[in-house]
Amino acid sequence: MKKSFLVEEHTLAVIIAWKAWENRNKKATGEQALQPSEILSWCKNYIGTFNNAQLCPSAGLRDVHPSLCKPPPVGAVKLNFDAGFPMDKNFFSAAAVARDCAENCLGWKVEKIPDKLRPVEGEAVAALKAIYLAKGRGWRDIVLEGDCIQLIQALGNNRQ
Repeated sequence: MKKSFLVEEHTLAVIIAWKAWENRNKKATGEQALQPSEILSWCKNYIGTFNNAQLCPSAGLRDVHPSLCKPPPVGAVKLNFDAGFPMDKNFFSAAAVARDCAENCLGWKVEKIPDKLRPVEGEAVAALKAIYLAKGRGWRDIVLEGDCIQLIQALGNNRQ
């Protein structure tokens, strides 16, 4: 119980720091900013809105699509990759995280790429960035995992 309380306090502190920094930047550029007395209530409201927007997966959905991580074989490195596409932006983000068989994080990479691609193309770029991460670290035995079925099937159909 105590741990959850500390996490909530930490989250609030981070949001307050972020909003105070944003407020300072707005004042520096002459934009309208919150009064210092308004920042705490704004931050609490922001966290409340975020928490209320979170979806709790139903038990049936968890059974159909489990979210348990399956570690790679001993000696291999698992690279999870994904791409994110902000709406109405001319860029996307490609990300990868590497884990060993004990599920320790060995490294990660996030890159903002100035281009507007189709989602499957962005996922392919994210997979390539994951492979570059592995190559740069000297990992030869890798397992790639992503959530784009079209890409995973295309990669799987070319196994030799």
